[in-house]
Amino acid sequence: MERSERTISYLQEIIRNQKFIAQHRKHPSAFTRQRKLSFAIVMGAIIRLAKKSLQIECNLLSDKIMSDPVSKQAFSKARHNISHTGFKALNTAFLEQAYFEDDTGTWNGFRVFGIDGSMIRLPKTDETLKLFGTWKNKTAKPENCPVLARISEVVELTTGIIVSAELSAVEVGERALATKQIIETSELFKSINQPSQLYVFDRGYISKEMIKMILDLKADFLFRIPRGYNAIIEEAVTSGKSECNISIDGFPLLRLIIRDLPSGEKCALLTSVIDCRIKADAFYRLYWLRWKGCEEGYKKQKISLQLENFAGISIESILQEFWATVLTLNTFLLHCVDKEGAWDPENPPTRQ
Repeated sequence: MERSERTISYLQEIIRNQKFIAQHRKHPSAFTRQRKLSFAIVMGAIIRLAKKSLQIECNLLSDKIMSDPVSKQAFSKARHNISHTGFKALNTAFLEQAYFEDDTGTWNGFRVFGIDGSMIRLPKTDETLKLFGTWKNKTAKPENCPVLARISEVVELTTGIIVSAELSAVEVGERALATKQIIETSELFKSINQPSQLYVFDRGYISKEMIKMILDLKADFLFRIPRGYNAIIEEAVTSGKSECNISIDGFPLLRLIIRDLPSGEKCALLTSVIDCRIKADAFYRLYWLRWKGCEEGYKKQKISLQLENFAGISIESILQEFWATVLTLNTFLLHCVDKEGAWDPENPPTRQ
């Protein structure tokens, strides 16, 4: 059985498990009687909502339960008895099953994760305004500003699979979210015997605190360095070097890789991996795979899966659909890996 089929079967068992249902229903009495809209059917319907209209999905449910179609009002009432934590837990179960004792997608022995943030537009209600806030625009009146949330994801760069996701208020910084996510990701993959992790960042994420935290977790990093970040790095860049080992801020020896971009700009990459068997150009190509894994991943979610087209407007509905979208994309990508293999940083795919 392929990894994707095995994982899907495992998730189907989970959403029918009484312990799982008890953990993620809103009320102790919910889903205790035999009804058309069982916990598993409602949860599966929300996952499939990416992205049909609500009434079309309710009509499609009749094929699954062999009865007359349910009303969208009945479905909406049933979904509010399920906590979004169920979808988040289901995605964690997906990751544990998909990666258990499997080294598919590793790069030189590492699980390679890219981290990036974005913004998504939410339905405008008093509830969403209070929790997430608006995007302030100097020229627009406050009532005309959209409600936006900050989204941050940790993505495996050789598969595109999202291993950690966060939806938060816009005032929460990307670096703060990334710190929390790296700790969670490290713990998750160590628990399934995948301890070798390499985190890849764009400019804007590097800090002494971030470097220390990753090294304390016994993980590795690859940062793109912004101009003016450190005098020692700046001197190496301006001196014309293409690669060197450096020591900064009291950290162990680090590896600096410098390449010229087609625009004429210098691209400086700093990594804790000083193994000379891995060529400098390999890190350079790995960094650019971050664009496909992270940026293109957001494009899939926003365009193909219509992430911002929420069927529900409550906070709980938004969080349900956010996590359902993550799980939908991960399921699709795992099927792709089974059929096409993981992405090779030396020769990344042009289509999928």
